Amino acid sequence: MSFNFVFFLMAAILITLGFFSKSFRTNEQQKMKLEANYFESLKRAKAGSLDKTELLKEAALYFKNLGLSPAESKIRVEHDLTLMKSLA
Repeated sequence: MSFNFVFFLMAAILITLGFFSKSFRTNEQQKMKLEANYFESLKRAKAGSLDKTELLKEAALYFKNLGLSPAESKIRVEHDLTLMKSLA
């Protein structure tokens, strides 16, 4: 392979990545925001300033974005709460 072929192939890959990065970045930022809200809700629930229904709402949004069902998200919340209690 010649240098020019490799150079143009790499340039094409970089241009393609640049073109599609905006849509991937937007989804990633949304996921990070939901994750931060969920963990803040867990901390507030541990402190006692947030009731379980509000925590389940935040968890439902976060885990729905991850592709889990409401039943699976409830199981994950219970697991996370038991982990937080064991760390205290």
